[in-house]
Amino acid sequence: MNAEELAAEYDRLRNELRRLLAEPDKDMAAVARVMDQLDLTHRRYKAAHGIDGNNPID
Repeated sequence: MNAEELAAEYDRLRNELRRLLAEPDKDMAAVARVMDQLDLTHRRYKAAHGIDGNNPID
């Protein structure tokens, strides 16, 4: 995936997380899966931009 596709996927996952958290009976397993996917997508997005780790200044 290129950076634009990763950004779109991240947005899609954020919307899915919002939807899951708005449910009266929360499916915490699904929330955890989406959170894991968000983390992975975020790391891939950062890597696509040459950012390694949490501090982009290093």
